[in-house]
Amino acid sequence: MKDILSDMDSQHYNHSTILIGPEGNFSKDEIAVLQKNFTAVALGNTRLRTETAALVGAVLLCTA
Repeated sequence: MKDILSDMDSQHYNHSTILIGPEGNFSKDEIAVLQKNFTAVALGNTRLRTETAALVGAVLLCTA
């Protein structure tokens, strides 16, 4: 995530969106649509609870 954010200019950085998948993951169709409009990043190999993933994503976005 930090590598991608470091390549962005400040205009794109200020308009970032964090999408957190449902418990069963996004469907293949949802992933295909999302990949056309978003850059996918991972927060690591561990599955995080929704509440934790939101906090981790926000912190990484703010500290990149």
